[in-house]
Amino acid sequence: MFGNTIPPPLLSIFSSTSSDPLCLFSTKVDLDLPEDSGIILVKDSDDQRVDIPANDATILSRDPKKFKLRGGGRGGGVGGGDEDEVEAVRRRGLLSKDPVLHIQSPTISSTYVKTLGRALELELPYLHFQFRTLGGRPLMFEVGVQDVSGRVGRIRVSNFQARPCLYLERKGGGKEPGVSKSGGNQDEGRERGNLLGGKGRRSKGPILHLPLALPNSPEKDENVLTRWCSLSLPLAHIMPQFNNPNLLSLKSARALAGERHGSTREEDGPGGGKRGEDVADSEGERNGEGEAREDGESLVEVSFQTFDRFKSISFVKVHANVRLRRIWATDRPDPTLGTRIDELEVFAAET
Repeated sequence: MFGNTIPPPLLSIFSSTSSDPLCLFSTKVDLDLPEDSGIILVKDSDDQRVDIPANDATILSRDPKKFKLRGGGRGGGVGGGDEDEVEAVRRRGLLSKDPVLHIQSPTISSTYVKTLGRALELELPYLHFQFRTLGGRPLMFEVGVQDVSGRVGRIRVSNFQARPCLYLERKGGGKEPGVSKSGGNQDEGRERGNLLGGKGRRSKGPILHLPLALPNSPEKDENVLTRWCSLSLPLAHIMPQFNNPNLLSLKSARALAGERHGSTREEDGPGGGKRGEDVADSEGERNGEGEAREDGESLVEVSFQTFDRFKSISFVKVHANVRLRRIWATDRPDPTLGTRIDELEVFAAET
């Protein structure tokens, strides 16, 4: 999309206050859960639907008769719905008065917005998100990256991942780690999925999954001036971690060593739970396709590629559960480049 252009120092990819916020994005919603899964533009302060063409329920695959907003500004996720506390939150400026994109679902792997096309080819090394959580629900951001040699990989950041972990892609087909429908517990052992590559499909590369620490109940902390968060990803600095063998998941490390393995359902994860890592595809489970491997007879071959310097952003993907206000990329760490950007001033508390 941006491959033949010279990007400016600051490029906005998404803005919830624009006339067509999703012009660069496609949307996907879990249609099996019409009451709980949906994408909608609302005013953060009162949850009122924004009346613009881009917010049409048909376009966003939302069932307007069944969908119920949860974790919004009126109650859920803001002090549990107590009116006095919610009003106090508003007075302190913890909610934005502007439109925001509400992405909600119990199944984070199947409800998201993603940039259009095969590759953005955006050559800016810093990517920034401005968002707020929907209570304590699991959430995830995903960014596709490409190095100067053309190798591709994916960086995932979530609040349910316990530690940085690298999942390798299998050679010529098979399985690769995905995300459990609900986000799982805080352990990489809950990562599940099958290979998205294979016959007739392009390689998507390894996944580097990073943990995201978020404030606990900011609306109850008098020292917190806003419920909004800013996440900045220094992609050029993160890229070398694709070459770090110390981050390999247990399954990927064993496969790389050429060990034969059986069903990971037999391995106990932390806390006595079953790992289920690389066992079943969340999409396949939902569609009745793909089954867990139980035979223990296959020898997994994985590809550990050495990544070069960062070149470009391939795609940006935001999963449930967040309220999203802005996504932008810059050529340096400072997200505002020393300028005044009105859209970033949701951090200013009301007086």
